[in-house]
Amino acid sequence: MRTRHSPLSNPELSHRRSACKKNRLQRYDGENKLVPNASMTGFKRFASSSIGLTPNSKPKPLLSLLLASPSPQLHTRSHTRIQSLQETQRRFSSPVYLRDRYLDSPDIEIPNGFFRRKTAYRDFDYKLPPLWTEPPLSTVLLVPKLRDCHYRRLGAKETDTTAPSSLSGSMKSTIQIISTPTADTPAACLLFHSNDTGGKRYLFGQLSEGTQRYMNQQKIRMGSIGHIFLSGPVDWDSTGGLLGMILSIADTNKPEESPSSEEGGAHKRKGQTEPEVPQLHVWGAKHLMHLIASARVFIFRKTLPLRPHEIHEDPRLKNASQIKPDFEDESLRVWNLLITPDVAPPPSEVPRGQREFDQIARETIVQGMFESQWRADALRLMDIYSVSHGAKVFIKGEDGKIEEYKGPMPHGDHGIDVPHFKVWVRQPWPSSQVRSLPEPDPWHNSLCYLVKTQPRRGKFNIDKARELNLPVQHYKTVINGQSVMVDGVAITYDMIVGETIEGDGFGVFDLRRTDLIDSFLGRPEWQNEAIIRGINAMYWFLSPEVRDDSRLITFMQARPDVKHVILGPTVSANTISFTSAASQLIKMHQIDPERFPIPIYSNEAAELPPVLAAAAVPGQGGGTLQLAPKLEFQDRFNYTTMDTRVPVKEILQETEIISLAKAALEKIADPAFIQDVEESQKDIPNLDTEIITLGTGSCLPSKYRNVSATLIRVPGHGNYLLDCGEGTLGQIRRSFGDEADEIIENLRMIWVSHMHADHHLGITSVLARRAELVKKNKKLQPMAVVGPEYMSTFIREYSAIQDLGDESHLKLVSALSNYDGNDWHDIKLEGFTEAQEVISLPFIRACGVDHCRDAMAVALTWSSGLRIAYSGDCRPSDTFAEMGRGAHLLIHECTFDNDLEGEARAKKHSTLADALYVGREMQARRIMLTHFSQRYPKLPSTTDVQKSICSEKGRGATPVLFAFDCMRVKLGEFKQAQEFLPALQALYEGGVEEEDEGKAEAEGQDETPAPVERTMKKAKKEKKEKKEKKEKKEKKAKQDDGEAKVAEAKKEPQPSFWISGSQADASF
Repeated sequence: MRTRHSPLSNPELSHRRSACKKNRLQRYDGENKLVPNASMTGFKRFASSSIGLTPNSKPKPLLSLLLASPSPQLHTRSHTRIQSLQETQRRFSSPVYLRDRYLDSPDIEIPNGFFRRKTAYRDFDYKLPPLWTEPPLSTVLLVPKLRDCHYRRLGAKETDTTAPSSLSGSMKSTIQIISTPTADTPAACLLFHSNDTGGKRYLFGQLSEGTQRYMNQQKIRMGSIGHIFLSGPVDWDSTGGLLGMILSIADTNKPEESPSSEEGGAHKRKGQTEPEVPQLHVWGAKHLMHLIASARVFIFRKTLPLRPHEIHEDPRLKNASQIKPDFEDESLRVWNLLITPDVAPPPSEVPRGQREFDQIARETIVQGMFESQWRADALRLMDIYSVSHGAKVFIKGEDGKIEEYKGPMPHGDHGIDVPHFKVWVRQPWPSSQVRSLPEPDPWHNSLCYLVKTQPRRGKFNIDKARELNLPVQHYKTVINGQSVMVDGVAITYDMIVGETIEGDGFGVFDLRRTDLIDSFLGRPEWQNEAIIRGINAMYWFLSPEVRDDSRLITFMQARPDVKHVILGPTVSANTISFTSAASQLIKMHQIDPERFPIPIYSNEAAELPPVLAAAAVPGQGGGTLQLAPKLEFQDRFNYTTMDTRVPVKEILQETEIISLAKAALEKIADPAFIQDVEESQKDIPNLDTEIITLGTGSCLPSKYRNVSATLIRVPGHGNYLLDCGEGTLGQIRRSFGDEADEIIENLRMIWVSHMHADHHLGITSVLARRAELVKKNKKLQPMAVVGPEYMSTFIREYSAIQDLGDESHLKLVSALSNYDGNDWHDIKLEGFTEAQEVISLPFIRACGVDHCRDAMAVALTWSSGLRIAYSGDCRPSDTFAEMGRGAHLLIHECTFDNDLEGEARAKKHSTLADALYVGREMQARRIMLTHFSQRYPKLPSTTDVQKSICSEKGRGATPVLFAFDCMRVKLGEFKQAQEFLPALQALYEGGVEEEDEGKAEAEGQDETPAPVERTMKKAKKEKKEKKEKKEKKEKKAKQDDGEAKVAEAKKEPQPSFWISGSQADASF
């Protein structure tokens, strides 16, 4: 039985629980009375996310409120904190509690929806458990007196919106299929858009890995997404792309920093209000909060207030006549359909109060991830012996200024006895310091939705308006609900506007298991005409085992007027989703077919069985249903399948490129060339080792490059993944087709270099797929995941809600830093000894590098002597160069071009010259450059590579390759592949497109400190000034050159020649 790690399991908290019983918190039920809750130990959550604030209203009597602090920085405080109205508004979606001893006044009338109190709040002595190790969570937060606002009830499942105060006009609203199941995007997703929302968009369905990249391909803006309604159970099939999309939306919505912001914020001094921060609401089934909280170590964004809504209650099962929607705003009404399995879960051994408290703990952690007041440049004073390994330490210098401590650290290998003294340390954001989450129960439920638009205003009767002599200038006034007097008669809305038009809608039904069907068919909504009226389309997300079930077909046949659309892996064709990247790959295949294979795809979808085909149609990407102003199914927006012949025709018309490619083919077929290559690498072992660069971009997925992942296939040993960004499994399936499962089965190790999301968000899908293969074949050899300690924590916590493999088939090895504050040393791999035999690697050496906390480079050595070194993300490291000395292959990041050296230093990445420097110092035999900035979506400049190689004496024989997505190259074919570089350079010459990387690096989960921002701005400014100075110098040189030529022409001719515009004497 698993050991529970609960915040309430600490025996030291017993006195707090008993103390709290004396002053029990009570819950307001919205019906003019307070209801004590005896089942809760200490306190009861009050209508989470049910309080809204309306500023500038008349003063009201105030309510005594306690708010679980969403700001971990406040956990070190033991006193009340006064907040601004705006700050309180941002935080009011937190759990809210009432305390009965301050509601001891005589009974007063409390209108439904309004909350009052008489007595001012005094000290409150209850303390929440210490969820954080440093600093401890010591207080709850008091919401202060707000004399310019009143509180209003919004509804149990709503936070920021109310029913529209007036009916909307005939604004256009549509629902569109934006993705269908393919190798790239393994799930389906729908997009709702309405002009009523001011551009706000809503996602429905499954948000799988690859979804945001596909939206980028289709030019769908993610910044305007305000609500995500996840269907089905909370597993990686439904949510694999959620965390990455949250990061992308947060970075898209990050406000621009003005120059004045560094000097104190001029807008505040002028009395201006801060811009409203967009919120993102995520709706999902059980375990949604656990999923998000498990990512606390690598997700931290202060620019996106996230509002997760985990659905547990089902009001219509208690009252079938209930028609109130679970969510409502100016455009939509949504009813949640909570689907449960046929077999009920066993009674939980955990008391209800404990379970509710565990859920509150998760919610508090999530709030700390997105609404913390923590700052990257805030320092905390502590004893040097309390500093964790790898942390930067600061002290006060003799001049009183803070400076970095360079002295010895305790427990180092220097043999120096370090005394106790105080130092300053930059602490990680508090949510990341939570050691473990409460253990969830493994039972899942599933979510489906019924969605309808709001009722619309009836048709304006212009003939009736003329008959009533209503002036034209008053049409709008009456339509908006105001009456107008004409000839002594009041003309009202109902006199000139027709009956209200009921909203149309659709259903989203996610049924992937047969044991969910009966619960779905038994829903009370099917008998509720007020809810089901106007549902004109039903989108069915069905697995192969559910698709042909006769019960569902009968349900569809009973509703012939509804359009039924089937979405599933056996229904949709495996078309190419990322057409831009595929087009480039096909062109490169014409240049070098050995290194650039054509992606595996199929444009033919399987036909539906006749009985199902008579009731439903298969869904197609782009298929659109217009709900208003006119109900219409629009197939003209369907995405067209990629014609792979087009890029072939385009490349064949480029005669210069084809000539270069033919010249390269002829050269590598020359016997002299072959003999020279064989002679130069005869001492390199395992020449048949294959390197497949699955993802070669940085930051976030783009049209041309996916995020980091490199597959190493060593015959006789197995397969090894170096980093595993989102979409890695899709890239494997697109590259290997039916052989993809074999690649996964033979995985021996996944190395995670650091905890930035673009390097590991694909690991869960790979492990989940391997766990499924293990169930089919128990004889598969185990594999290991080696990386930072936090990686193991994330995998263990997430595996509590989805099987990722048991300990017999999955070994977790944690890399523990030995950084002593002076120099990086080899990193200890905890658990590596027992995993050594599993991964077929006798030696792994890792060292810390300069990028982020726990960032590592690694050198892998096989029993044959083969050595491959991988940098991860980092600045150039001499320690890494020494550790990997003599590597047969160096895979090094190359995020920036050489002219962005300042930006590379600020963001702690490497330039092209930096990567080549490490290769030279390491004496690497082969170099592969990868992890390119997405501003170079096709090919970075290769001029600097050629210059660097040619200028290095004796290094011209070292092949250097640029990595492309899905490129394959064997260790013994680097020199052959390098011969095609001129053709590839010609292919992209003048065609390099720059893409916006966003307002923040999505990989950089740490908030960029102000000094770094200033360094980046300074670097950009210096680059601009340098460019202007160079242009001015060239202009002057050209002018001087022309004057010199004129003067020379007047003189007697002398033997001379010109070099770059300057005259040089020559003797003949």
